[in-house]
Amino acid sequence: MNCYRKNTYVLSTLLLLASQISLVTLFLFLSSNEVLSLFVFTEAFAPVTYKSDVVTTSLASSKITKKQSAIYDGSEFVSILSFLKYVGVPVQDEDGNDVTFIPQTRSGYMNFVTFKEGNDRMLGVECKDCSDEDEDEIKLRKMSDGTYLYEESIVAIPNKAGFTDAAVISTAHAALCGVHVGAVSSRAGDEYSLMEKIVVLGGGEYACFVALALTALGSRVTLVTTRPMQLKDTPLNPLRESKVEAMSPVVGEEDQGFAEYLVEFDSVIDTLDDEAKFVNVKLIDEGVKRLVGEYGVGAKLKQAHQCQRYISTLTKSQEIVLKEGLLFARPPVLTYQSRIEKQVTLNDLVYLPYPPGFQNTLAKIFDKGLLLPVDRNENGANGRKKSFVRGCSFPDYAELEIWPKDTTDGAAVRYGFPGIKELTLEARVDEMMGSLQSKDKNDRRKSKSENPFVLDSYCIEDIQEEIIDKKRNAVVFVSASYCTTCRSITPQYTRMARISKEEKNSDLFFVKANTVGKGGKRLSKILGVESVPTFLLFKNGERYGDSFGITKLPSKKLDAIIENMESGSEWDPSLIMGEESKRRTRIQ
Repeated sequence: MNCYRKNTYVLSTLLLLASQISLVTLFLFLSSNEVLSLFVFTEAFAPVTYKSDVVTTSLASSKITKKQSAIYDGSEFVSILSFLKYVGVPVQDEDGNDVTFIPQTRSGYMNFVTFKEGNDRMLGVECKDCSDEDEDEIKLRKMSDGTYLYEESIVAIPNKAGFTDAAVISTAHAALCGVHVGAVSSRAGDEYSLMEKIVVLGGGEYACFVALALTALGSRVTLVTTRPMQLKDTPLNPLRESKVEAMSPVVGEEDQGFAEYLVEFDSVIDTLDDEAKFVNVKLIDEGVKRLVGEYGVGAKLKQAHQCQRYISTLTKSQEIVLKEGLLFARPPVLTYQSRIEKQVTLNDLVYLPYPPGFQNTLAKIFDKGLLLPVDRNENGANGRKKSFVRGCSFPDYAELEIWPKDTTDGAAVRYGFPGIKELTLEARVDEMMGSLQSKDKNDRRKSKSENPFVLDSYCIEDIQEEIIDKKRNAVVFVSASYCTTCRSITPQYTRMARISKEEKNSDLFFVKANTVGKGGKRLSKILGVESVPTFLLFKNGERYGDSFGITKLPSKKLDAIIENMESGSEWDPSLIMGEESKRRTRIQ
């Protein structure tokens, strides 16, 4: 992993430069998509709870200056659709029926409207197919041309340089999924609670915009990237002078993943890939489960790190690049963008309802002077189109390619994500019911024959039968399959057990106890273990001293404790002084 840092530092530095200067035009895809944005920061950040305010202005002086359809597609669209269902906003088809299946096009859109009220410029979201009859149920604003806007969507546009109609709509489009969907944790009437600790994956222009916008809302943001964003004094760094914390996917001498290093966080916004596999979702309810951590990678993050939300902002264009590769993706990307941008006029896409509270999100972003002035995709300038879709990014593709992989559990996963097996819905329901009846034969998974030196235990009965009843001297390594540190020291633990048996001819018994599952939870509760990795010893079948944490093997501390026990000495509490608890993972 140290080689990874040395070999990729120069490449990641070049990516940072390439994504923010005109030399990007040398590449086929992003001739002008990765233009360095100018971010302006003003007063202190806002609190993490806000309330929806209604804008009331005069109708007579309203004049529409621009109306544009912003398209959402791919995993980003499924994330938005799932969020709307989660907060209780129904998505309906043309006949007024609630949509339950993900549309075959996997795309939807929203009409943004800019208009003038006297000397003030405003932005709003159109309520499509609304009429005067709907005003009894929805607060609407009727414009002079008959267009209806959601009253609660209207937000003032700052009188600042760069805030053109096209730039404002582009920013609003970019802010919906990555910022609003990623930050709003719950809905209770008009009150919207915001996530406090948010992780943004990726270091591209869009990822940096999302990170800065989230800090404008008042969240504490960590941006994880292979690019050298830690050098915040670099003039070209868009995070310069911001409160965003930047870090590498791999941290420290022990190669901790970002999730394990951060311990706990509320939301993950992935701008590089789709680890939750929203691309495979067919039912909106299934998307909700992946969004809020009831299934898949969301369940892993929730179990190990208290994460309440995982969203992917991956567009269909970027999906095509990941599938076809950089050299062969341009033709299908152009074909797709041309087709999808024309489909809006044919009403083949789902029209997305206004997401409550979005006005407040945009107001805070605009107040900080933040813009994402991307005015084109691979299919041409967005400002000249009636509808547009977000395109792809070569630097994002390259960053994903050089993101280190973790193969500890067999399959390669992006470094930093918990590497445990997929949790099924049935298992989650079983855990929620609190069933701890681990005496069932199906829950008694015994030691694996391929490891003759260490007993793999998944329940307290193994400890009882193999250590206590047989009055053995034993070392018990309490671990969890979602703990990266536990996985990293497992080979050294096996080696330690082998040397003890083959070279030292010792009768010391070695056990690895897993805390995942019903039996594992009961085991950790009885042993009094709250975090992993944890070690504890037994002498003649009885507990020897206290449990202690070790994050690296070989360990002089563990060797000294074992030697003290085998010599017949009493437990010495001073041997565990200075135990390493900082990098340990709390059991979920």
